[in-house]
Amino acid sequence: MKTGACGKAHIRAAAQQRTFIKKAPEVFKPCSGAWGRQGHTNVYLAAAKASMVRAALDAAAKHVGSRAKKKKG
Repeated sequence: MKTGACGKAHIRAAAQQRTFIKKAPEVFKPCSGAWGRQGHTNVYLAAAKASMVRAALDAAAKHVGSRAKKKKG
């Protein structure tokens, strides 16, 4: 598995982090320290299928969208 800048992505999927890691531990790993405890997750792209990455990005986008609504309201 590549761990260089081009080999992984970083998302924040707080509510779904454990689910992603359980389903594909070779693809999803929590970031170290407090970031990982807050839901920040590394996605190892070489081991990932496009559908997995899409699901993770959708979950992260929903999380960001829900936070934006809370700030406005």
